[in-house]
Amino acid sequence: MKFKDYFCLKYKMPFYKFPSEFVYWDKIENHDEIKKEILPKILEANKNKKNNPFNACKFNTSFKYNEKPDLNVLNKKMSDFIIFYLEKMFKIMNFNGEKLMIDDGWWNVYDEGEFQEEHDHLDRPIYSNGDLFYPTLSVIYILHDDNEKSSIDFRKHGPFPLMEPHRDMVFKTEDVKEIKEGTILIFPSNLRHLVKPCIKPNRVTLAYNICSVYK
Repeated sequence: MKFKDYFCLKYKMPFYKFPSEFVYWDKIENHDEIKKEILPKILEANKNKKNNPFNACKFNTSFKYNEKPDLNVLNKKMSDFIIFYLEKMFKIMNFNGEKLMIDDGWWNVYDEGEFQEEHDHLDRPIYSNGDLFYPTLSVIYILHDDNEKSSIDFRKHGPFPLMEPHRDMVFKTEDVKEIKEGTILIFPSNLRHLVKPCIKPNRVTLAYNICSVYK
């Protein structure tokens, strides 16, 4: 089944289903090993250099507009992990993705009380080897988090069919116990999300953007 066929099914009966957002999560295998290797490098970089290109939030990040990705985050080992979980998600959802590419990756460090405003990961398409890649999926990997509950909220703004008007749909990851340190989350790049103020400091996440070729 093609990528577009999954999100836009046209049945033999008089019924048409429009695409819908989703959030997939799973537990990273060998999380302790990855954390041991990467976390000290991120904490050292976080201590030595402060960067926040955003206006409406407070945290430290390696993300920069129009610059090359952080090589400590986007290395072959992490790329292989991301591809593994993307393929696992595709099998569960029973569809084959088009040609995919990991566009960039960065780390985020949240101190006590720090947060990130609601946003999405939509961006311009990019050319690579003669193909045009569009932003498709985004990934969050919770590398380190001493907080009792996850602080990520996903939100889709209303109105929605068969629901009262002016109501948003919100997925609060704090309501899912297994979403914690060591969890990877995959979702459409257009799905808006935020990070609520952290209670305990040094919450560290890795983020990635996945681009796809649409035929």
